[in-house]
Amino acid sequence: MGRVAPVAAPQQRVGRAALLHPLFLGAVNPYTGDDLGHRLPLPYRLTTWLLALHDNLLFGETGRDANGVGSVLLTVLAVTGAVIWWPGVAGWRRALGVDLRANWRRLIWTLHGAVGVWTVVFILMWGLTGIYLAIPEPFNALADAIEPFDEETFEPRTVDNVLYWVARVHFGRFGGWSTKALWAAIGLLPPVLFVTGFVMWWTRVVRPLQRGRPLRPGTPQEPAP
Repeated sequence: MGRVAPVAAPQQRVGRAALLHPLFLGAVNPYTGDDLGHRLPLPYRLTTWLLALHDNLLFGETGRDANGVGSVLLTVLAVTGAVIWWPGVAGWRRALGVDLRANWRRLIWTLHGAVGVWTVVFILMWGLTGIYLAIPEPFNALADAIEPFDEETFEPRTVDNVLYWVARVHFGRFGGWSTKALWAAIGLLPPVLFVTGFVMWWTRVVRPLQRGRPLRPGTPQEPAP
């Protein structure tokens, strides 16, 4: 019998980029090159994709750096928003709620203020901890300067525990499912702040410019009822 020549495997049907992406991680028949479908279940792949979106906006180190800048801006927004919201000693209780009987402009204003003041602690926390998670190098260097690592004993350091808790607090990884549920619920409110803030900016800045009206400098005033 003559020697049988090996059969060349068909060209692989799944691109390399698709194989490396967590959402499209698939299995390939090593003998034929056929696509055998996804190796991992869909819920796992979706969770991995959402994690990559949250951590680095699906753009690797560039996206992570952008997240760091966004965390700084979020922190600034939390602080400046609290300053702008403060209505004074006489009116702070009234400013904690939403005026449902007011016109739509005042309703948007009070909704934005109420949601912002009730969530400002969480937003400030997410901004500050997000800075560390996106740009950890300076914080790690500071930790090493405060408490140098002992390479002989490898004993855990207090500064490491502090940094670990920064991540736990950011993601709500303590206190069981009740904490996770609370973090998830409050995490749905920043989009409300974005939408209401955009509407207020549009009506106070863009609309007057479209109508040829000059902008009035100073602190934004509460709309009339």
